Amino acid sequence: MNIFFEQVKVGNMENFSYCFGCKKTGEMAIVDAGFEPEKLLALSQEKQYRITKIFLTHVHYDHSGGADWLSKKTGASIFLSEKSRWKYGETEKHNWILPENPSFLSENQEISFGEVKGKSIPSPGHQNDHLLFQWGEYLCTGDTLFIGRIGRTDFVDSDPEAMQKTLQMIQKFPNNLLICPGHNYGEVPLRRLGEEKKKNPFLRAA
Repeated sequence: MNIFFEQVKVGNMENFSYCFGCKKTGEMAIVDAGFEPEKLLALSQEKQYRITKIFLTHVHYDHSGGADWLSKKTGASIFLSEKSRWKYGETEKHNWILPENPSFLSENQEISFGEVKGKSIPSPGHQNDHLLFQWGEYLCTGDTLFIGRIGRTDFVDSDPEAMQKTLQMIQKFPNNLLICPGHNYGEVPLRRLGEEKKKNPFLRAA
């Protein structure tokens, strides 16, 4: 696939944001605009892409906190899970930052930017509204799967049993997928899923 890709380290919590560009149309999608959204805007301008869509794996503040700022600067639409709707009615936000006017993705919905087509994949566990995003070989795993680790399941809206089912689902994914985690917690920033299946004790146990 004719995709521009860049992993961007942001903030003081070892977060990764991701920039995906369609080389044919010049459109760019961002995955997880949490900290330092100005970095993502600057990169898009440097590489001469237009940010048109922002996809959020989940709405913990370190993944969603910069989405509204970036949307207002670029006009990009923000997308998150249909299962996030109920959080807008909660008075206590539990470390969530909810974007102002998002579009909601249904289960396994096709997602695209420019001419690049992919899919959103429900991955409950860390949060029950968590999504994975896949375009071609790239699999953005947010706080579901890190390199060598998995995300915590002791938050409000977490579910340890659901996490085990999600890991079992990921075990069946093709080995050539490139894991793009939400944090820099591993010995390497990126790794092929086939190798991760061998090295990650949580995936092995699942």
